[in-house]
Amino acid sequence: MELECSRMIRADRGYVQARWPELAAFLRNTNALASVLFLSRLYILITAERPRFDEASFDSDAMGGLEFSVSLSSPSGGLRMAYEQTLRESWSSVERIAFDASFSCAKGVSLSWDLDLSVSSLLKLTIEGADAELLDSVVKLANEHFEEIKIAGSA
Repeated sequence: MELECSRMIRADRGYVQARWPELAAFLRNTNALASVLFLSRLYILITAERPRFDEASFDSDAMGGLEFSVSLSSPSGGLRMAYEQTLRESWSSVERIAFDASFSCAKGVSLSWDLDLSVSSLLKLTIEGADAELLDSVVKLANEHFEEIKIAGSA
C-alpha cells in the first residue's frame, strides 16, 4: 500500500513532552516534530514495541534551514531518518538537500518513505507485507497526523 500524506496536523506539545520526552528538541519545529512523532507511532504499530531512541538531534535557523536526525530501535527492528533543508541561493524559498531513511523489522513488514518539509510537508509512505488489520491501523494513524491522505495500491 502507498500513502501520500500532506498538510501535517500540529502535534500536541503537552502530549509529546509527557509521552515522548526524547523528542523535546523537536518542539521548535512543528513539521519536524509531527513527522518524527508520526513515524515513531507507526513503528509501534508495526512492531508492537515501544522503541528506544538511540539518537534524536535537531537544528534550525531563522532562514528556513532545518537539519534533524532520529534513530530508534527495539528488539525486533529499527528506524533511522536524516533530513536537511536550506534556503535557496535566490532566497526565494527553502529546498530539501538531503534525506535518508531506513527501516528494519523481524515481522516481515517492509516500510519506506520520502519526506519533504520544504513546501507542503509531504510524506510518501510505502508499506508491504502487512495484513489488512495493520494497513487499516496505518491509515487511521495517518488521518490523525495529516489533513490530506491519498491511498494507492494495497498489500
